[in-house]
Amino acid sequence: MGPSAPIDGAILGKPTVLVAKNLSAMSPEDLRAKIPHYDALIVRSRTKVGRDVFEASGGRLRIVGHTGVGINNIDLAAATK
Repeated sequence: MGPSAPIDGAILGKPTVLVAKNLSAMSPEDLRAKIPHYDALIVRSRTKVGRDVFEASGGRLRIVGHTGVGINNIDLAAATK
């Protein structure tokens, strides 16, 4: 299983979390491609979480955590919807 594959817990019904820590390696396209397999996302300030990410999740993404101060990189209207 590669580092981009969801953990086995997804099969067992347990929540899965994507931690976008290597910001230079995760392009917006990579994030949109991976997010449908995860229930939660943890990002730093360089990773933008917009409507496109929430839509790409297909409704699965429930939690977005930010590892710093502020939330200006997260589209709160899209998150609320």
